[in-house]
Amino acid sequence: MSIETKQQLPEIYANKRLCAIFGRPIAHSLSPLIHNHLFEIYKLPYYYQSFEIYDLKPAIDFVRSNNLRGVSITIPFKVEVMQYLDEIADLAKNIGAVNTIINENGKLIGDNTDAFGVINSFKVRNINLDNKNLVVLGCGGASRAVIYGLMANFKINKITIAGLSKELDDFVAEIKNKIKFHNIETFKLDNKKYTVTEEDDVIVNATSVGMHPKINETLIDAVNSEYINKIFFDVIYNPEKTLMLKNAEKSGAEIITGIDMFIYQALQQHYLWTGNTAKYSDIRHFFDESNL
Repeated sequence: MSIETKQQLPEIYANKRLCAIFGRPIAHSLSPLIHNHLFEIYKLPYYYQSFEIYDLKPAIDFVRSNNLRGVSITIPFKVEVMQYLDEIADLAKNIGAVNTIINENGKLIGDNTDAFGVINSFKVRNINLDNKNLVVLGCGGASRAVIYGLMANFKINKITIAGLSKELDDFVAEIKNKIKFHNIETFKLDNKKYTVTEEDDVIVNATSVGMHPKINETLIDAVNSEYINKIFFDVIYNPEKTLMLKNAEKSGAEIITGIDMFIYQALQQHYLWTGNTAKYSDIRHFFDESNL
């Protein structure tokens, strides 16, 4: 759905309070199905709608003028959105990105549930990342959540950050300053892919590369590689197994799809908007039925 600052909401919202997702591209997102499913099974007076956004400021004005209860913020707006909000939660400040807006009586508060999703994706598998070497692909909001979340919960030995030249240096300087960690190496992804080294333990794709519909893309050069004892994690959940994960699995790696991250962050968003504590099983079976 397109958006105009002062547009009137359709009649479907007459007795329900609207929540939304803002991003680009957005057609792939299962957020409307998931959140509307939760609203329905718990009989809550909310409705969730996706909006493909090209200019974020008018979209935030739309939130205010139509008194939306909450918004999910996705690629590419997780950093830009911070300047338009009235208050930023401490976690989101530390991460430097917002993926959730809560409208509290006209005050727009930014929070971040991505880190919650990242941490739980590893914890539910009893994976300990202490003294491991971490590779993070990307320099956006998801990358910030991955790095901050994992560094806050594990004693990471080294981080390698791979990104585009135009953003890499500033991003690394920001990360070093925020988490007070300096064992960081960089890799420039300009016109080339990252080759996993023997010392890399955990490789995380925190970009949109490999997301539906561009499912035949990956930032990893997987030629003649063996990934036994390595973990590959992709924040993308559609498709469930990206090309990066498929290649890694074939080469002996343990893989973690983006579904658990999505589920845990969505459950936290649901709680922040409604005060209702939904369950993992409320959503997981829904993904199984979706045949991603």
